[in-house]
This record gives sequence, C-alpha cells and structure tokens, in this order.
Amino acid sequence: MVKSTKRKSPGPQTTPLNGDIDGHSLDGEGSIDDEEQHEPPPRMNKKRRLSKSSGGPSRAQLVKVVTDMEASVKRIQTSVAKEVEKMNGIIKTLNTKINEMDED
Repeated sequence: MVKSTKRKSPGPQTTPLNGDIDGHSLDGEGSIDDEEQHEPPPRMNKKRRLSKSSGGPSRAQLVKVVTDMEASVKRIQTSVAKEVEKMNGIIKTLNTKINEMDED
C-alpha cells in the first residue's frame, strides 16, 4: 500500500553566485538571468488557417459603405441644385434691374 504521493525533489538546489534565484533577480525587477542559455521554443509544424475576412472589411461592410456614400452624393447633389437655382434666380433679378437702369 502506498501511504503518500509526495514527489521527490530533483536534488539539492544551490543559489547561483550572482544572487539570482531561478534566473530571476533579487532586486525585485524580475529580470531573467541572461547568462543562462535557454533554447527557443520548438516551432509548430501546424500552420494556422487565416480567415478571408481578417485581411480587411467584409463584402457586406463594403456594400454598406458604398450605399451610404451614394446616399450622401444624392443629398449633396440635391442641396447644390437648390443653391444653384437660388443663385440663378438672383442673377436673373439683377440682370432685369440692370436692363431697367439702362433704359432710364
């Protein structure tokens, strides 16, 4: 019968000469000891699949933007057309007054 499930420690631990414990500085900064040589993590062979929409806006978003822009163009054209009509009316009125002045 097994009475305890304690793990054995890997062996006696010694404090490095520079005062770091487990590669972390004792100054509270948590800096890792650069003298230890760590191997980079292994490369994953599996490639991630990228969705088509991650590169930019979706088709639906683009259609909405185009629709909004077309509506804005129509509003601007209507507004400008009204202003042009007003200005043409003023010009016509002024030309009429100029002609009346010439007749006098």
